Amino acid sequence: GMKVAPDADTQDGMFEVVVLEDMPKLELAGKIPSVYRGTHIHLPQVKCFRGSKVRVSIADASQPLPVYLDLDGECPGRLDCEFSILPQALRLIV
Repeated sequence: GMKVAPDADTQDGMFEVVVLEDMPKLELAGKIPSVYRGTHIHLPQVKCFRGSKVRVSIADASQPLPVYLDLDGECPGRLDCEFSILPQALRLIV
């Protein structure tokens, strides 16, 4: 029921990247209902980006960070990493 990337379109060949800036945990907890409505993207602490290719890196490469995606709990690697879209590679039945 969460609308993390409410503007996402499975057919446009683009990633919708939603970045949450640092905020106190108590304030973050108060914002959770807005994720269910999809209105969190209008908060000043939330930045949204679009792209067909996304590169994720960290400033301090001496501390490699694991990448966790929704891959059945598997860790596919560590940052730096790059993701790209394969347009129309999956057929979805909705």
